[in-house]
Amino acid sequence: MRLKASLHLYKADSSHDAHYTWNTVQSQLTCCGVDGPSDWQQIGLEIPQSCNIDNFETGFEYRRMPGCYAALKTALIEN
Repeated sequence: MRLKASLHLYKADSSHDAHYTWNTVQSQLTCCGVDGPSDWQQIGLEIPQSCNIDNFETGFEYRRMPGCYAALKTALIEN
């Protein structure tokens, strides 16, 4: 499955595996979307909290992160 197509599965059903997978990947690899956070906005969704960092002074804050395509590629090559 193409990565950008899986964003639509995230949007369609929060119980779908894509929802869990995207949240896990974004949290663990500190990335957001396929090419960046705007991928979420392009399909009409708010940027998920898994793209945010936990800042104890201000609560959750949006942070510009790289897309997950590059992060996944690097993780696969290194492991």
